[in-house]
Amino acid sequence: MVYEPIKCQMFKGWEADMNALAVKLGKCGGKGPERARLAGKLRLEADSLLACRDHNAQCQDCGNCRAVALRRKRLAELNVKKKAGLVLHLAGQK
Repeated sequence: MVYEPIKCQMFKGWEADMNALAVKLGKCGGKGPERARLAGKLRLEADSLLACRDHNAQCQDCGNCRAVALRRKRLAELNVKKKAGLVLHLAGQK
């Protein structure tokens, strides 16, 4: 399968920053303030894409952009919960 990049200029502007923040979060150990700062910044960037004024529900690029932004927002929220020391259990796991 051949994947084509998302052509939206707004997405292109945020994509590199969000990817860099996600990598930094992955390398950031513990529950320190740096993790919370990175997670907060990632969430703000994802929210900016989700609030796009030009969003078109019929456009595949917009759908893909929204999916990426939601994934990044969830990553940020999970890192904030991890920082707060909350324990997350998935259904069916102990």
